[in-house]
Amino acid sequence: MGSTSGLAQTVSAFMRTVGPAFATSLFAFSVEHNLLGGRMVYLIMLVFVVMAICATLILPETNNRPHVKVVVEEEFMAEDQR
Repeated sequence: MGSTSGLAQTVSAFMRTVGPAFATSLFAFSVEHNLLGGRMVYLIMLVFVVMAICATLILPETNNRPHVKVVVEEEFMAEDQR
């Protein structure tokens, strides 16, 4: 569990470092070459967002944790009276 958390922190820090430089360079390239009127960067970012949303749709709905039965106070009192 600790190594997974460490890996997640490392990837997160790397992306926070590289992300702004990548976005800025992509914006500059898009404006310099007049791709879609300088707005190609927004289309590319939209594609990334759609891919991320699609990736979340394939995640399992449960987290595979064991279910804990919640004991209602009335049930607990009924067991004591037996």
